[in-house]
This record gives sequence, structure tokens and C-alpha cells, in this order.
Amino acid sequence: MIYLIMIDGHPLKRNGHIKCYKTVEQARKYAKEERYWQTEAKIEVAQLSTTTIEEIE
Repeated sequence: MIYLIMIDGHPLKRNGHIKCYKTVEQARKYAKEERYWQTEAKIEVAQLSTTTIEEIE
């Protein structure tokens, strides 16, 4: 699974790229660090899920 840090409903970006984490523990650790800088924002850890894409004829 891939985990993201969401800030006010948007994924956290660093240098123009969305930051992804391999474990939920790692994502939570960095989310706590982000809380220090953005005290008013809603910060949460989200799981990136894959979707099946079907070709429409």
C-alpha cells in the first residue's frame, strides 16, 4: 500500500511532487512534523488505493 499526508483535503507536495510513504507509521511520523508548521490545517494520513480502469467501447 501507499500512504499520503492530506492537508485540508489536498496531498502534501514537496518540490512539486506528492510525498508518498510505504508504511502508515512513517506517514504518521511525518504528519506529526507537518502539524508543527501548519497548526490551523486539517492534517490526516490517507491510503492511496488503486482503481480498475476499463476501456469503454
